Amino acid sequence: LLAALMVFGLCACKEEPKDEQTLITEKQAIDAALNHAGYSIQDVRDIHVHMSKHEDTTVYAIYFTGGDEHFSIVVDGYSGEILDIDVPHGH
Repeated sequence: LLAALMVFGLCACKEEPKDEQTLITEKQAIDAALNHAGYSIQDVRDIHVHMSKHEDTTVYAIYFTGGDEHFSIVVDGYSGEILDIDVPHGH
């Protein structure tokens, strides 16, 4: 039984590195998106956040309005890197 537990423990450890990564918070994702777009939280409205799995990682999709323009920015859930941005024309 001990051997079986040790083998199970070793197997679980091999799968853990990705799970051990810490997700950034929703606030950190919003801050990254706003910073990338050149806005502060006071300058935007209608912020919506959707977290999902995409291509084997977790991402935050951040939607907001700055001025009269609508933004959609995808942020990596672990690194905070901007993965995709839908920038309105003229910004």
